Amino acid sequence: MSDGMKVVVVGAGYVGLTTGSVLADFGHSVTCVESNQEKLRLLSSGSVPIHEPGLDELVKKNVEEGRLSFSGSLSAALADCDVAMIAVGTPSLPDGSADLSSVWSVVDQIASSATRELLVVMKSTVPVGTTDEVARRLNAAVSQDQGLTGGVATPGMGQGTAPRFHVASCPEFLREGKALIDLVHPDRIVVGCDSNRAAQLLRQLFAPIDAPVLIVDRRSAEMIKYASNAFLATKISFINEVATLCELLGADVHAVAQGMGLDSRIGQKFLQAGVGYGGSCFPKDTRALLHMAKQAGYDFRIVRSTIEVNERLPLRVIEKLEGFLGSLSGRRIALLGLAFKPETDDVREAPAIFVSRHLLERGASVVGYDPVASGTFHAEVPRVEIAANAHQALQDADALVLMTEWDEFRSLDLEEARRLMKTPIIVDGRNLFDPSAARKAGFRYTGFGRGADRDKEGR
Repeated sequence: MSDGMKVVVVGAGYVGLTTGSVLADFGHSVTCVESNQEKLRLLSSGSVPIHEPGLDELVKKNVEEGRLSFSGSLSAALADCDVAMIAVGTPSLPDGSADLSSVWSVVDQIASSATRELLVVMKSTVPVGTTDEVARRLNAAVSQDQGLTGGVATPGMGQGTAPRFHVASCPEFLREGKALIDLVHPDRIVVGCDSNRAAQLLRQLFAPIDAPVLIVDRRSAEMIKYASNAFLATKISFINEVATLCELLGADVHAVAQGMGLDSRIGQKFLQAGVGYGGSCFPKDTRALLHMAKQAGYDFRIVRSTIEVNERLPLRVIEKLEGFLGSLSGRRIALLGLAFKPETDDVREAPAIFVSRHLLERGASVVGYDPVASGTFHAEVPRVEIAANAHQALQDADALVLMTEWDEFRSLDLEEARRLMKTPIIVDGRNLFDPSAARKAGFRYTGFGRGADRDKEGR
């Protein structure tokens, strides 16, 4: 790309690093600014601190070819850039609202450091109205500066009253484990802005992508992100409620989901029953949407129920184990899979965290194994013993609880697992295993929503 832009991505976390790497691969000159010194040290030394298929190679390629670099100084990076993309975290506060402290810190730095016309793009997931407030703050800073300097135009701004900042919302829709695919081949690009110039610059930035570009106002763009995630989370909670009813009535949720998904109005995706959703997006975004609704005086009952259903699912694992074993005190429980989903080392709000904590509270000992997330999980729940592989985790275990559907576990030798374990019990939190094969190997087996298993849990 000969007309590449100079881009600063603030925040080299999951969204920022993947987005910055792809933009660099498109031919733009990208600097990822990271305030965490340890993460910056790793990136500067050639190490990628997150697990995402293909990311290591993409980062290495674009660093070597001079299009991607890393810095700890935002002011230095802004000196000659065209686009500043904000991709910092917005975690949940205790009341469910989004913590915007990192966003405002970056905005203040941009306001005080930018010296030319600049497109500021909000990539972080932020409450509706936040990007408008970003624009207000930046333009207020310009007005104050012009008042102090007598209205002298800033270099690169043009003459007269040309705006110094163009501000847009451009939410991300990335699936961890498939982020690079989602960035290069997205379903859509959503742009929220109030100027033709901002829309033009963003079209230029994403020119190599063949996808519909939806231009809307900034508030609608922010709401699209929250509404999309809340809808998908609701779909997951809905199928999990169906799964519970299937167990009570003797139906099989796998067959039910398949039949539902063949309806083009519904679709197959996000109809996998099990231990529920986790990760960095669905939990915090549903809570933030519920908080926004409450602040606006509206009770968003569907989203509230979605959250409540999901929060109950770890207890269903405990109930199933107690149905087999009675008291869990002194029992050794093996958790296979610790990340919130396959192909990532992300354990943020992973169901395995909540299940393990419930088990520990009941006096069980817990041993866990994950192909890539064992280290990050142990930092969250240090009382969980970490095994080097699945067989080591299963040694002398009273039950196997499948928490993450890694491909590695699909090929688990169930007969060998049975020989290793003290008590042959499987609680399949992702409906990964074939129930007939598990029973043939000597296991007492239960999944989620497989109605024929309802008499297998000691009931």
